[in-house]
Amino acid sequence: PGRDCGSDSGGGAGSPEAYRTWISAFAAAIGNRPAIVIIEPDAVAQLDCLANDSERQVRLGLLRYATEQLRDRATNTWTYLDGGNAQWIAADTMAQRLESAGVKNIRGFALNVSNFYTTAQPNPYGASVNSALSSRYGYTRQFVVDTSRNG
Repeated sequence: PGRDCGSDSGGGAGSPEAYRTWISAFAAAIGNRPAIVIIEPDAVAQLDCLANDSERQVRLGLLRYATEQLRDRATNTWTYLDGGNAQWIAADTMAQRLESAGVKNIRGFALNVSNFYTTAQPNPYGASVNSALSSRYGYTRQFVVDTSRNG
C-alpha cells in the first residue's frame, strides 16, 4: 500500500491485509524451490515520503512480515531487502531502517536496484551499511549490487 510516493509505478496492494495475503501466497508458491527475491524496491528508502509515522510503521511491519514469510515458507530462497543506493540515504539511517524492516531474517540487502551508479559507488556504501549494522545491532548481512543498468 502506498508503495510509490512519486506515482511513477502505481499499483500495489490496496490494504495491509491484502499485502499480507499476497506475500504469504507468494512465499508458499516458492516453497522449497530455490529462488532469489528482492523485496519491494524503494520501499525502505522511500519511508520519508509517507505522510506520518503511523504509515511508516505500517510499511516497516509489512516488510518485516515479508521477510518472515520468505524465511519460514520459502526456505531455499535467497532474499534481500532493497537498500536504495549510495546517493540516497545515509548508511547509518539505512542500517536502522533495514533492521526495522527485518533484514536479520533474510540473507541480506540489495543496492542500486534499477539504478545507474557504477559498481564502485554501491560497494563502499554496502560496507558502510554493514558497519552500521554491526556497531548498532551486532550483525552484518551479505549484499548484492544490481549492475543491470550501470554499463
